[in-house]
Order: sequence, then C-alpha cells, then structure tokens
Amino acid sequence: MSEPVSQRIFRAPREDILNGELAPGVQIRQEAVAEQFGVSRVPVRKALRQLEAEGLVSSALQRVAFAASRTLDEIEETLDIRLALEVRALTLALPNITRAVVAKARKMLATYDRSDDPRQRRDLNIAST
Repeated sequence: MSEPVSQRIFRAPREDILNGELAPGVQIRQEAVAEQFGVSRVPVRKALRQLEAEGLVSSALQRVAFAASRTLDEIEETLDIRLALEVRALTLALPNITRAVVAKARKMLATYDRSDDPRQRRDLNIAST
C-alpha cells in the first residue's frame, strides 16, 4: 500500500527542519507546498497540523505556517515527554481495551482525520475521554 500524500508532504519539511535546512521563522505557505506536490491544500493542512503537533511549526494565519524557533534539544525533549506520556497512557488503557472500544476508536479517528472543523475535533477529543 502506498504512503498517503499527506505523509509524504509531512516528511519533507520535517526532515528539512530537523536537519537545519529550513531555518526557524521561515514561512511555509500552503499554496506553495500544494503546488510543489501537485495536490490541493487539504493534505498540506493535514501535514502542517502534524508538524504543529510535534512542535516543529507554528501557525500564524490560516494559510501560513512558520518553522518553529526551537532548538533540536527542545524538540527532542518535547518528543521524549510525549513518548513517555503515550506509553503511560497505553499501559493504563490496555487492560480495558475490547473489540468494541477499538471499533469505536477507529470510527472516531476516521471522523477526526476527515474534519477541518475545530469544534468537531474538540468534541471528538472530549468524547474520547
């Protein structure tokens, strides 16, 4: 199965930021990235949201993101903390996971991935707790 286009779009600037090829504060315009990959802005927005979740970009305007002004050490520390929290959450959740829970989670994640509405995403996050 081929890799989703949003993952390919996500990987390119991520590597550039981590390698120092994309300097902090540099603008990442959705239109330019979409044109570069020959896609609409939808997968670009998804990729930028992933980069923002990792602390690698910050969004200032609706269609512009900026490479984050963080050091590699700060990025690694954030990722280490996130990993520790995710492992702990999984450890606590595993004893309670059933097939019904997995099916519900998959449905919620699919809806979340398709949504660009922050209110719907918020509601899905609240419902998952």
